[in-house]
Amino acid sequence: MKRTALLHSLRTRLLVLIILAALPGTVVTVWTALVQRQASEDSARDEMREAAATMAARYERRISSTKAVLTTLSEFPPVTAAPNACAAELRSILHIHDDLANLAFINAGGYVSCSAVAPPSSDPVYLGDRPYFHAALTSGGRVVTSGFIMGRLVHRPVQILAKSFTAPGHRPMVVYTSLDLSTKASPFLQVDIPAGGRVMLLDSDGGYLGGFPADLNRYGDQVIPADVLQRIHGAGPKGDLTAKDSSGHTSIFGYAALATGQAYAIASIPRATAFAAARLMLARNLAILGIGLTLALLAGWRLIATQLLRKSTALRQAAEKIAAGELQAKSGLPPGRDELGIVASAFDTMTDALAERTREADKFNRIQRMLTAISRAQLRTRDIRTLLQEACRIAVDYGELRLAWVGQVDAQKQRVTAIAHYGHESDYMEGASLSLAAESPESGGLVGTALRTGRPAVTNDFLRDPRLAPWYPLGKRLGFGGGCAFPIVLDGKPRYVFTVYTADSGFFNPQDLALLEQLTADIAYGLHALEMEQQAGYLANYDPLTGLFNRQGLLLQVGPLLVRTLHNGRHAAVVTLEITNFHQIADELGQVAADELLRLFAVHLREVLRAGDIASRVLDTRFCMVLADMASPDDVRRVMEHMFKQLPHELDVAGKTIVPKLRAGVAISPADASEAEQLLDFSQRALHALTSEPVVFFAPAINLTLQENRKLELALRQALDEETLELHYQPVVDSGSRHVRGFEALARWPSGPDGAVPPGRFIPLAESCGLIVPLGDWALRTAARQAAYWERQGRRRLQIAVNVSPLQFREERFLTRVTESITATGATLRNVNLAMEITENLLIHNLEEVRIILVGLKELGIALYLDDFGTGYSSLGYLHNLPFDVVKIDQSFTRQLGVEARSEAMVKTIVALAGQFGLAVIAEGVETEEQLAMVRKLRCKYVQGFLTGRPMPAAEAERLLGPVPER
Repeated sequence: MKRTALLHSLRTRLLVLIILAALPGTVVTVWTALVQRQASEDSARDEMREAAATMAARYERRISSTKAVLTTLSEFPPVTAAPNACAAELRSILHIHDDLANLAFINAGGYVSCSAVAPPSSDPVYLGDRPYFHAALTSGGRVVTSGFIMGRLVHRPVQILAKSFTAPGHRPMVVYTSLDLSTKASPFLQVDIPAGGRVMLLDSDGGYLGGFPADLNRYGDQVIPADVLQRIHGAGPKGDLTAKDSSGHTSIFGYAALATGQAYAIASIPRATAFAAARLMLARNLAILGIGLTLALLAGWRLIATQLLRKSTALRQAAEKIAAGELQAKSGLPPGRDELGIVASAFDTMTDALAERTREADKFNRIQRMLTAISRAQLRTRDIRTLLQEACRIAVDYGELRLAWVGQVDAQKQRVTAIAHYGHESDYMEGASLSLAAESPESGGLVGTALRTGRPAVTNDFLRDPRLAPWYPLGKRLGFGGGCAFPIVLDGKPRYVFTVYTADSGFFNPQDLALLEQLTADIAYGLHALEMEQQAGYLANYDPLTGLFNRQGLLLQVGPLLVRTLHNGRHAAVVTLEITNFHQIADELGQVAADELLRLFAVHLREVLRAGDIASRVLDTRFCMVLADMASPDDVRRVMEHMFKQLPHELDVAGKTIVPKLRAGVAISPADASEAEQLLDFSQRALHALTSEPVVFFAPAINLTLQENRKLELALRQALDEETLELHYQPVVDSGSRHVRGFEALARWPSGPDGAVPPGRFIPLAESCGLIVPLGDWALRTAARQAAYWERQGRRRLQIAVNVSPLQFREERFLTRVTESITATGATLRNVNLAMEITENLLIHNLEEVRIILVGLKELGIALYLDDFGTGYSSLGYLHNLPFDVVKIDQSFTRQLGVEARSEAMVKTIVALAGQFGLAVIAEGVETEEQLAMVRKLRCKYVQGFLTGRPMPAAEAERLLGPVPER
């Protein structure tokens, strides 16, 4: 963003104009440099050609003069004199010609007969093997030249010129001279050449004969690349070319062939050296141009900054401060007559008006944010004190208040005690308490007034309000300008008070007070919901009928007990106790009397248990006890015998004497198992063993029971294959009109191996042996077929609810199986009047996966019932986060209405909770008119139970519905 702003700024645009103005000068400078570069290259080519031609001419003159010397010596050979006189004469000639290294005569045998340079030894010097010797003998008297050689007599690099002649006595001889190619003896090589250049004399094969500057170490070497030499051979006698030299650098070469054609004069200079002057001039010109441009840019930058940007920057910064919330920000520029001065003055006037107009809006928005934050806190907070503390923090942080605190009202003691606080020096509120007694001066403050009147008590000038005189010193020290107290009413009584203080006086206006009252109402709602949830949470671990632990509560207690027992080297026993004739008693006396029997039995069960033992009710007719700290398995037997003797043999229920028949299964830890779930399972297996003993200990003989279960399992498989099971329908009716609104579909097995098999027997068996999934599919298909049939009759508002087993629900292809089961009947998805009843126990594991499946069911058009609500793991989160349509109140609460106040409170709580989330409520187990009246009084819309209809076949249910509606 900063880069983009810089690119589009006025300063940048002006500086770009300066740069564009300097651009033509830059182009001219570069173009001039290119022209100079080409001129430098052309000049270098001329100089190299001239240097090569000069060297070639000089060397040819040297060859010519040397040939003249040889001709003279051949015509007047001093060999007729004595050898010493011959050598002396040759030395005198050599002294005159300082560019010669030696003069000598060679006889026809190839031996040196006379030499200006004395041989290194007395032995004759043989030169008959030299090519130039033979060339001279056969040349017919012409002068021949050799390539570069190292002289045998002079031991220096030389080039030989030789000529044959006839000596007196008709003897053929050869006279030769050695041209000295060393630097000191070759001034002809010192050609005027630019710095960095060089000139060389090469033989026809490219061998180095000499040069300037000289390179003594390279005589005879190939000093230029072969391809360059080849190009020179193929070109004319003179010229130039550009190519890479032997070091790999691009160079300009000038060349000239000698007249003899046996050598070349070559001058070269690196191209970069030739361009050096032009490059230096370009760098100098660019530097001058750059300095000038920089000075121009700096001057322009300074001018823009002082005349324009200072004012525009001040305006921009003030605007940015306003955008950041500093609404009173001003430009700080003095009024001026120029355009920017006028704009600055108008801008400052605007900020004054804007700050004034947004102050109230800002305060309104802060309070609105408080409302939102409190609503979110209610969803994530499960503790009352935590919610109140969070409310105080939100009020201070979001509302920018000075301090907030919540007091709890004690009506009996006439006091308010601070239980949550947050803000400036709020620690003084820790444990603070105010008196509400009429004679106390504290009762006339904001808190006392709010609680007495039931309305908010407000002050906009804390230090001048006479009601607050006792708190003037505190308010002055803490900087209070205003304050307000809001009573929090629950169940028609003020239970808490929410008090806030501001730093500014005049803070509260009617609009603010209305929003703060809404905030207080939201806090009250959250407190009410938490209290109801805590009340419902009690039943997560306890059986509401007997007050004993339920299965979940039992498992929570047994785990630590087993660990402790095992650590101490002791034994523990899990005992499953069942009243085997309970259903017979219930059929004879009714469910109310049967419940009273269970409650009385639980009281006696507590009495016979020892300290440290645990009792629970795990099913309708089944209790479970955990006997702790047993010395041995025999000790368990003795305790069980003693307990059975102490348990009552007769109970007085509803004016009748009841004889409960008891049977118990026992599993011992660690002999049978060490895990609570497994011990409970083993004790239940022992309970169902085929024996007449009242107390059965788990043992391998229990397999007899398993065999019986296997027999029943095979029969159930056959019944599913042949579809001999039946689906009965129990009506759900309106609690006021008693009109049928739907049915619950219940599986029945009328033709088992030994007659009718109760659902409590074959459904647990189906779950244990894996038949619950096909059983559920059958029930769903049958219910869907019946629902489609009734819909075709015109009974479109009837909804059939099908129970779903946890095992069936968790099956991997559950949604697919549901779809297939419905479409197999010919029913149309989304139009079939089906519902599924889901128990709370399904919701405690993998809640997110459960939610996905439930959403999938809703997309198929299936309604969702939350069954047995209140007996498992009731939570507001389930109702809030999961797409349920109906909540079913468990019959254990319904049957205690009018008998137990706690059950009435529970039903009332569930109805209220469901209403908050827009859910319908069905009360199960309604068997008496009194229960129906109580349910109707508690505003429960629908009921289900024996009073309004038992489960019945489809034909009987259809008769209950009456005639088919006319179309």
